[in-house]
Amino acid sequence: MGEAERSRAYLGEDVGRIGICAPHKTRTRRRRSPGNRNLAQRLETHILDMRRYPLYRYLHMALQRRWLFWQVAVPLLGPAVISAIFILLWMSGNPGFKPSISLILDISPWALVFYTLTLLGATLNELWPNVSQHQMLGGSMGVTAFAVGVYAAFIVIWRHNATWQPGGPVYVVTGVLLAVSVFLSHAGYAARGTGR
Repeated sequence: MGEAERSRAYLGEDVGRIGICAPHKTRTRRRRSPGNRNLAQRLETHILDMRRYPLYRYLHMALQRRWLFWQVAVPLLGPAVISAIFILLWMSGNPGFKPSISLILDISPWALVFYTLTLLGATLNELWPNVSQHQMLGGSMGVTAFAVGVYAAFIVIWRHNATWQPGGPVYVVTGVLLAVSVFLSHAGYAARGTGR
């Protein structure tokens, strides 16, 4: 070690000793414990992974187009289409006949709740052998069927008034119940016979 290096080393010791310049300390990064790493991995793979949840799986099931056609489109739109065809045929021999579009497309809430209960019942029949593997879906269908039955009872009570006519809110509630039932029934049909 040369004279200049000894001087710098001595000066550094003196400065550090009298407190003018504290000796340099290297900071060590706190390492995450194995337990914390495992917790983070579990959080990412088991909680944040939406694919594990039944609702995600039901939303991403393959679209059952044939089921939607025969079980939803035909029962709901079929009568209106058939009526329109027969009206056109009738008008060919009676040109003065004036059809009412509102009557052709009219589907009463009473008819919709019956259709909704029928759809849920038929799907539960398909799902029943494996309902223990789809408890969330089966329970949701049962609760929805109960809600539809209660609303059907309300409609029966309201119909006791001879002047009662179903308004917009009645159609909205019936439409929501119908949409939920179609979604659950589609999921039940897609999941029938599977344990997924």
